[in-house]
Amino acid sequence: GVPIVRSLEIVSGVLGNVHYKTAISQTAEKVRKGEKLSEAFRGYENIYPLIILQMMKVGEETGETSTILAKLATFFEDEVSNATKNLASVIEPVLMLIIGAAVGFFAISMIQPMYSMLGAI
Repeated sequence: GVPIVRSLEIVSGVLGNVHYKTAISQTAEKVRKGEKLSEAFRGYENIYPLIILQMMKVGEETGETSTILAKLATFFEDEVSNATKNLASVIEPVLMLIIGAAVGFFAISMIQPMYSMLGAI
């Protein structure tokens, strides 16, 4: 596998979000200096959920860091998938209302002048 410091550097290089990029870069530097991964992430509770920090600590204590990180990745992939599904189920009815309102507006704007002409006769 790839050493943890190198993997953090790679991740930092591909991130677009400045806050995450800074956090990962600083974490890589702390780990390079000998700090545990869970301790290196400790200052970023505002960016990373507490469950990540706790699970990393458990992984370090049990010697199963790679397994724990893989499970965390799967967990958050599922979270994103569920959030996307929920977002789609909310957007669909709203979009239907907007389309219905647009069709109604066009129908009324086509019919209203005809009624005005009939009323003038």
